[in-house]
Amino acid sequence: MQYLEHLRAVLDTLGRYAQLKVVGALFLPFYSFFFHPSQVTLMLALVALVTFDLITGVLAAKVNKEAITSRKMVKTAMKFGVYCVLISSAHLAEVMIIGDLYLEEIMLGYIAITELISVIENAGKMGYAVPKKLLKRLQKLREDS
Repeated sequence: MQYLEHLRAVLDTLGRYAQLKVVGALFLPFYSFFFHPSQVTLMLALVALVTFDLITGVLAAKVNKEAITSRKMVKTAMKFGVYCVLISSAHLAEVMIIGDLYLEEIMLGYIAITELISVIENAGKMGYAVPKKLLKRLQKLREDS
């Protein structure tokens, strides 16, 4: 009897993994249409940068005794959605042009610089020393792009 219960538990677990695989199999063609499949690492880096910006922003607000509202969290989610639309648009334009213009990489780089600037500024708001020369160069690079 215990064997059957164990067998049922194992099959339930495998069933859950099968559902994840089916969802993944359906998601991959969608992802590869809107984003270049080789850019997965860059997209994960973008998720990390947005997360770092969110964390440092919350910490800076706490240090400065500012109210943290759900609006700000929603704004972060919307920002990530807009970033995905921008990156996908650059990818689709590059596919349409059929050339090596590196539009997707340029867009990812611009967004990464924007998020890095925000993280550095948040660290400054928390009272940490920030490299002002680096911050100015990053801001100039973003403006010149």
